Amino acid sequence: MSNVIDLSFERRQRSRSRRWRKDLREIDETGTVVLMTASGKIAAYAGPPDEETGDVVFVDAEEAIYGPLSLMIELAHELKQKPSALLMAMGGLHLEPVRAV
Repeated sequence: MSNVIDLSFERRQRSRSRRWRKDLREIDETGTVVLMTASGKIAAYAGPPDEETGDVVFVDAEEAIYGPLSLMIELAHELKQKPSALLMAMGGLHLEPVRAV
């Protein structure tokens, strides 16, 4: 056995550990989906979906749905595919997942 330390291996281990910790922080964070204006201001928060159409209903912050940020990112991606979101985008509004503070 040699006393030589493989620095490239150590560097990869540190990098992997750092990425893993970062991923855990992002998963543990709470998030929500918001309707943003073109200037970056929050217009409304996503609430529970409508029973009949399945489209999202926009509400105040107190009534908004909150959950893990990773799920909110997926929800925002799904909602962006709906026709109503495409119409809102033409009007200058867009959906964004955000961290809840």
